Amino acid sequence: MIRKSLAAIGLSAAVATTLIAGCSAPADDPNASNQSEQQSQNIDKSQYKLDITESGYSIDGSGYVHYAVTLKNDMPDGAMFPVLKITGKDAAGNVVFADEQTLLDVQPGATTAWAGQAGNGTAPDTVEFSVSVSETNWTTSEKPAELEVVNSSANDSGYGTVDFVGEVKNNSNETVDQAALIVILRNDAGEIVGGYNGFTNNVPANGTTAFDVLGYEVPEYSKMDVIALDWL
Repeated sequence: MIRKSLAAIGLSAAVATTLIAGCSAPADDPNASNQSEQQSQNIDKSQYKLDITESGYSIDGSGYVHYAVTLKNDMPDGAMFPVLKITGKDAAGNVVFADEQTLLDVQPGATTAWAGQAGNGTAPDTVEFSVSVSETNWTTSEKPAELEVVNSSANDSGYGTVDFVGEVKNNSNETVDQAALIVILRNDAGEIVGGYNGFTNNVPANGTTAFDVLGYEVPEYSKMDVIALDWL
């Protein structure tokens, strides 16, 4: 379900209130709203950023990268449409591929994750992750539906693939048109060693639906985390 306020641009009411506290015009001042709006527009968001808190990857036999990252938003505003960049380099530091993935939004104080495949078949020596958000995309948005993954497990086919399966539980009162499933694989030390993604449609309000995320050439791992995101 696309939140209807995705395109809204502006500051949260809490931030705007903090900025004008103690210096607002009297309640009957006709210029008060104009002053508040001008102050909001003057806030410098050029230093706002999302933090990549974890990252990791594996490289399959065909040279493709299977990665996962976790992100956190410590800013006072929501980050709309952040762009995750995955860059592979050779031993000399030359770029061999550069892929991008646009996410939806990260609420203030919230964490999120993404996983997937990157590359062009040329195996990199190193992989770098970065994330950027346009200054105009630091704004407020409708809180996404609360999704929960339950009864997840991994089924090895024996033919080089693994099905990561389970159910998505929708704890909101509206149907979610599409949910993204993010599978994060970790080693004994808890470090990320790979990741995969998949999607499931029409998660009913206050109900559940099953999912199946296909993983292939899955690296050795000890633990998996599966996260569901309200997508489109």
